[in-house]
Amino acid sequence: MCHGNDGIIFTLNNAPVETGTSASILKWKPSHSIDVLVRNVDGHIRIYGNMNHSGDVHDATGAIAGLYTHLVRNKLMEAVSARMPCILECLITIDGDTLNLVPERSARTKHRRIR
Repeated sequence: MCHGNDGIIFTLNNAPVETGTSASILKWKPSHSIDVLVRNVDGHIRIYGNMNHSGDVHDATGAIAGLYTHLVRNKLMEAVSARMPCILECLITIDGDTLNLVPERSARTKHRRIR
C-alpha cells in the first residue's frame, strides 16, 4: 500500500538506531493520530488501545480519557473489516465530548505494543 508523507522526523546525526520509543528523535505531524487495535467481537466493532506505554491493551470502546469514542466508518473500515483484527492509524478530532477516530491507514495486522 502506498502512503503519502504524514510528517517529519528529526534525528541527531550521532543518534543510535533504535526500535520502539526513542527519546533522541522529534516527530512532527500536522495532525494528531493514534494506533488502535480494531476487533469484531460477536458482530460488534471493539476499539483497543494502550494508555500507559506498557504492553497492556485496554478496551477503549465507548470512552478514552473521559471522551466518547466514535470510530468513523469510511472506505478503509469497509476494506479491513474482512481481515480483523487489525491495527489502524486513526486521525483524531475532538467535537465537544466526542473523540472521533478517522481511519487513515492500516498500520499492520500483527499485534504489538500500541503507542
